[in-house]
Amino acid sequence: MTTSGTVFKTFEVCMRSLILTSAMVLATTVPTLAQSIIVAGVDKLAPQFTRVAQTCGKWQYTATERRNNPDPPTNPPAATDQVDRGLKNVALSADPRNKNVRLTLVTDSFFPKDNSYKTFVFDVSLVDPSKDGYAVIIMTDWADNISFDTLTIPATSPALSTTTVDHGLVRIDRTDRKTVTISNTTGQPLSITSIALAGGSSYQVVSGGSPPAFVLPVGGSRDVVVEFKPTTAATGAVNDQLVITSACSSSSIALTGTVGIPRISVDDWNVGNVEQGVEVCKEEGLRVMNNGNYNVVVSKIAFSDPSFTLTDPTDPPMPFTIAGGAQVMVKKACYRSADIGAHVVDVTISSDAYEGDSVSRWTATGVTTDVQEDDATVYSVRYDRASDAFAFRNASPDDDILIFDARGLAVAQANGSVSRIDARSLSSGLYLVARRSHGSTTTETLAITR
Repeated sequence: MTTSGTVFKTFEVCMRSLILTSAMVLATTVPTLAQSIIVAGVDKLAPQFTRVAQTCGKWQYTATERRNNPDPPTNPPAATDQVDRGLKNVALSADPRNKNVRLTLVTDSFFPKDNSYKTFVFDVSLVDPSKDGYAVIIMTDWADNISFDTLTIPATSPALSTTTVDHGLVRIDRTDRKTVTISNTTGQPLSITSIALAGGSSYQVVSGGSPPAFVLPVGGSRDVVVEFKPTTAATGAVNDQLVITSACSSSSIALTGTVGIPRISVDDWNVGNVEQGVEVCKEEGLRVMNNGNYNVVVSKIAFSDPSFTLTDPTDPPMPFTIAGGAQVMVKKACYRSADIGAHVVDVTISSDAYEGDSVSRWTATGVTTDVQEDDATVYSVRYDRASDAFAFRNASPDDDILIFDARGLAVAQANGSVSRIDARSLSSGLYLVARRSHGSTTTETLAITR
C-alpha cells in the first residue's frame, strides 16, 4: 500500500471508530430508543462511485448505493440480508484541507432519508482556473458507511505575472509602456483565443496580442506590451482591462494611469504712478503658477520695454521647474522711467506647458512732481503709493527728516541725503512730515492710502 493509501485507510478507520463510538453513546444514554429501533437487514457496504473528466478542469461524480443481496430484497428482508440504505451526504473533507476546488450538487440540493437516493450526481471543479486544485471527497450512506476519493486537477488557464498594471502619472503628449507575461503552467498545451483590451481609448496592445489565436506550449510564456497614451485634456485616472481568453476561461489584468497636464499662469503687475527717475521694485517677486498636475519647466522670460527690468540671472535661475499645483516667486522685477507717460509691456513666460507660453502684462505711468519748472530747486515731499514710500526732493544732506503719526509719536527718521522713506510698515492714515534745516522746521501733513 502506498503512503497516501495508508493515510486514507487510517482516515477511514478513524471515521468508522467515531461513528461506532457515537452509536454506543447514543445506545447508553437513550436505552429505550435504541432498543425500539428495528432495521430490516444490514448495510455494511460503503457507497460506490465513478468519475468522468469533463472540459476545463471539471470532474463529474456518480455515487451509487445498489448492492442489495438478494436483489431485489425479500419482503421482509432476513436479518443478514444486505439492504442498501441510500446516500446520506457528499462533502469535501476539512482535513486534509482542499485547495482551489468547489463541489456542486447536481441531482438535488439535499439528501432525504425516506425514499433516499440510490444514485446521486455531483461535480468537483476548479475555483481559479489558473491554479491547480486538490480535493478529498467523502461520500456517506444512511448506515454511516464511508467512501472517499482524492482528486488533483491541473490548471486550465494561463498564469498571469500580475493582476494590475499602474502606469502612474503620464504627460498628455507622451506615452508609457508596461510588459505583462502570460505563462502556461497547466501541464498541457493551452489554446489562447484572444488577448485584447476591453476599452482601448487610451491604451493599445503594442505587441503580443491576439487574434490570431495561438497555442502556448507546456511551460511556455508570452510577453504582452501595453502602451498608455493619454488622449484627453482632463486630469484624473483612466482605467481599462487587458482580457485574456482561452478555451476554458477568461481572465483580466486591470490597467490604470493618470493623465498629467502641465499648465502655467502668471500674475499681471500694475506698478501705478511712479515719479520720473524713481525705481520701484516688486520685492516679493513675480508669481508664476502651475495650475496643472505635472511638472512644468520655465525656460525664458522676455519683454522689450527698457523701463522694466528683471534680475539677471533671475532668482531662481532659469530654467526652473514648478511642480504640479505649486508656484514660484521670480525675483525681482523693477520699473524706472526716464520719461513721463504710460508704459505697457507684455512679458512672455516661455515653458513646456501643454497650452504653450503664458503672458503677464506690466503697466506703469511715469509722472513728475507738482513743482513748477521754475521751482525745481524747492524742497518737496509726497506719499508715493506705487512704491509705498514718502518721496523727497531737494532736501539737503544736513537736513533731519522726521515722520510723526497722529498720536505725535516719531515713527521714522532719516537725513536729507535719502530720496525716500519706506512706509510699508506704517498703517493707513495721516502723518506729519517734519524737516529741520539750519535751525528752522517746516512741516507737511500727508495721508497714506492703500
